[in-house]
Amino acid sequence: MFLQENGIAIEKPVRVMREFVEAVRGLLTGDAVEYQGETLQLAGARMMFTPAATIPIYVAAMGEQMLKLTGRIGDGIVLSAGLSADYAHRSLGLVAEGARNAGRDYDTLRKAAYIYTAVSDDGKSAITALRSKLAWVMRNKFITANVEASGIDIDLDAIRAAIAKRDMDEATRLVPEEAVAAFACGGTLADCRRRLEEYVAAGVEEPVLVLVGDGAEREKPLALIKELTGELPARSINATVTT
Repeated sequence: MFLQENGIAIEKPVRVMREFVEAVRGLLTGDAVEYQGETLQLAGARMMFTPAATIPIYVAAMGEQMLKLTGRIGDGIVLSAGLSADYAHRSLGLVAEGARNAGRDYDTLRKAAYIYTAVSDDGKSAITALRSKLAWVMRNKFITANVEASGIDIDLDAIRAAIAKRDMDEATRLVPEEAVAAFACGGTLADCRRRLEEYVAAGVEEPVLVLVGDGAEREKPLALIKELTGELPARSINATVTT
């Protein structure tokens, strides 16, 4: 939406991403890179330093072809916030298909997902806080399949029209409470724990918790992170705090 508002057209996104990842991977060696792609060219570009360790490249993919491309060329996938655990599982299946078709080991790829997270004692205020976050992410047309797969009746066109007018109150009003249970981690601490376990069971190995709220409202999910980190030592639990 915002690219269109700035007069920027999205053309050949899969090719752009493939060439960008190839070019960045070359630059991360520290060597001069000659690259002649259809959408990207480098003529001896190089960085001022050589990384001390290998830097993994995650691809933020949503559409079917981009997810398959991630399996072919990425070191990891990072799924969008606002996906259901079931749709996250479907998305990872497409990444796995792309990896298999390229002769790669899917198990070596990192699987991350942003998850909007809010916790309150009564659960209600957390759900209210998350509705506006979900309205914001629903402006993205690639979230449509995820919403349709849930079976929840949400007027995405109306939400996008409201956001185009910068009317977040109206956009938030159009997101039903049941959407929070499907597309975010909100409610009581016990509710959030169950939801996070669903995402982990779906194949997400690196949940990135986007914490919604201030002060004391962030303490409860941070405590949950510590608890889960202790129980799942092989997994990475990352927290991102929103403002």
